[in-house]
Amino acid sequence: MDRSNIRKMSNEKNSGLTLIEVILSIALIGLIASIFLPSMMSSLSMMFRAKDLTEEIYRARQDIDKEIETVRSNKIVDDNKEYVYLFGKKIDGDWISQPISNNYDIRVFIPEVPEVENHRLIEILPKIDTDSVEIITKGPIYGFGAVQKLEGSSGILEDNTNYYKSLYNWYISKPGFEGYVPDIVDNSNEGTFGSRYPSWPEDYIRITKDYLQTNKELGDLKSYVSDYQGRHIVYTITPVSNIGMFGIEVPSKPVFLVGLPVLSLYIHLDVDTVQQEITEENEVQMVWEDILNSSNIKTEQAITFKYLENLGKFAEFNNKKATIKTSRSMDTFTIFVVLNRTSSEANKSYNILSRYDGSKGWKLHLEEGKIGLVAGDYGINTNVLIDNQKHVITYQVTKGTNNGTVKLLLDKEELDNKNNINTSNISYGGNIIIGDDNSEINSYEMIIYDYALTSDEINKVNDYLLNKHKINIEP
Repeated sequence: MDRSNIRKMSNEKNSGLTLIEVILSIALIGLIASIFLPSMMSSLSMMFRAKDLTEEIYRARQDIDKEIETVRSNKIVDDNKEYVYLFGKKIDGDWISQPISNNYDIRVFIPEVPEVENHRLIEILPKIDTDSVEIITKGPIYGFGAVQKLEGSSGILEDNTNYYKSLYNWYISKPGFEGYVPDIVDNSNEGTFGSRYPSWPEDYIRITKDYLQTNKELGDLKSYVSDYQGRHIVYTITPVSNIGMFGIEVPSKPVFLVGLPVLSLYIHLDVDTVQQEITEENEVQMVWEDILNSSNIKTEQAITFKYLENLGKFAEFNNKKATIKTSRSMDTFTIFVVLNRTSSEANKSYNILSRYDGSKGWKLHLEEGKIGLVAGDYGINTNVLIDNQKHVITYQVTKGTNNGTVKLLLDKEELDNKNNINTSNISYGGNIIIGDDNSEINSYEMIIYDYALTSDEINKVNDYLLNKHKINIEP
């Protein structure tokens, strides 16, 4: 045998494991297993035990919840009442126990709710200082005086006031909603909340102004009105227990704040404050009442109120007029009218708003679709044609024999401004007339001041109306 074959056999012989090496490997694996196997088995056992315990606690928790509801609803009576001391106060109640494995149990203490006859809720009305702002307090529109208050309930039982405190918050609705929220909500108008009317709480923002106090009182309304005109306000009360548990936040009924920048006015007709629900399927026939209602001012005839998504809510004057009886004779005034035409006929002429007998008084009208006015002996027809979009017309007269003044504006743009004219025949105590037998207009708002507003005040009212009725002015 040559040397190369011997070398080859020697290499093949050394390439495998010897018996000793195999035995040592098996022994080593056994040693390692003997060390870690008990720990692994213990871990697995704990995992299974934890699973069983979790299931037991879950079932026990369900049973406890049922017992808690039973105790709270007074379905069982325990003469052996127990108590606990918490923050130095003795609290009566019941202990509930639910056993689990290994002689353990879960214990819950249920405080006793004192019995209150009829469970009457406390009604809390906010104290609001109306002396800090000039607002009309009658009705829910202009403010919160002695006549109208923002109403709500604390939700706290009378005998529980020693255990609970009230947390007050004030909220304002997001802009863009209609003025009046109907009292009755049925299936036909439920979907309008969140679109036409604000829905609680998603459409409200908490007020954090510096002038707002931390209790139930609302601060100075001057800043409040200027910041949040044309929006809804609510206050909320949240019951808070002495141990820091919060109850459900309950809002009051919302109140719409018209927020006119000049509030000392004579007549105000506004479709946003009509207190009936009006939809595209449901028009309403009723008289149009003055918001202030201080002198029972309203139309003598029923008006048709309608709603269209692109126009909103409006009063329709289709070949129809309405009469407002009033005893006050005005020789100086400022009038704002929000309207749109419903006809494109160029030869149509009709009354918009007037107090005129043919020789005395005043009149605002359309002459062949163009704006015109009469002020005593003075009259003018402009060349401005009213289209079918919403517009704000402003008409002002100051009486004088030879130094009277007349102003006429459309969407803040001045159309006529005459000084030193004869308006001696402006005084007339007849009825105020809206529309006539030829009229084809939709009216949204009419505001009459029985005095002459300044130019700055006219601009402020116009800005308010343009913004409220979403009327865009071309730059």
